[in-house]
Amino acid sequence: MTSSFGGTLVTTAGGSTDLTVDGVVFDNGPSMNFGRGAGSFAIGFAARTLVKNSTFYSQRLQGFGCGQPYFVPKLERVDIINNRLIMQSIPEILCGANDGRVRPIHFIGNHIIVQGEAVQNGSINLDHLQEVGRNDFFISKNAKFASLQTVINYNATQFVHDNTYSTDLGNTAAPYAASYQKVPQRKNERSLNPGHFVLSSESP
Repeated sequence: MTSSFGGTLVTTAGGSTDLTVDGVVFDNGPSMNFGRGAGSFAIGFAARTLVKNSTFYSQRLQGFGCGQPYFVPKLERVDIINNRLIMQSIPEILCGANDGRVRPIHFIGNHIIVQGEAVQNGSINLDHLQEVGRNDFFISKNAKFASLQTVINYNATQFVHDNTYSTDLGNTAAPYAASYQKVPQRKNERSLNPGHFVLSSESP
């Protein structure tokens, strides 16, 4: 990728009904040496979209966008499966909908690593999705913003299950946290460092 502002996969209105991304490396990380700036890698969904077995490297403030597919009126299903997202700061995943509706997006079996080479106040938002499951999240202590606690938000996501959360954070006075709001079905969520990465007990 040739700039610090990321890139976009676009499907035009009335265009493809199927989009598959399989086994691709998208490198817009610090190794590209284009400076650090806000930006994102975004997917403009086709009616049926599959992103799998790929790796995404990003710089500070850059996002992986798998949401807001309001421009695909006949959206049927999106699967984001078994990818690696290697990030430099926390607010770099934004999935969901900007109109409050639940979308048929399945975020499954991905490996999210926030290395913490940059610090930025924000959160990973996995909102209004159909399913988020079997992912593992590692957030480094080096990504810790002074007043930041909630680093992952699930809001109106229908089924959140079998995800694991870990960190090398050493200060239990201000742990990382995942927040669950209006989640109808939640099971087998597990923190590998319960004192340092807290999972909210909030009911749907």
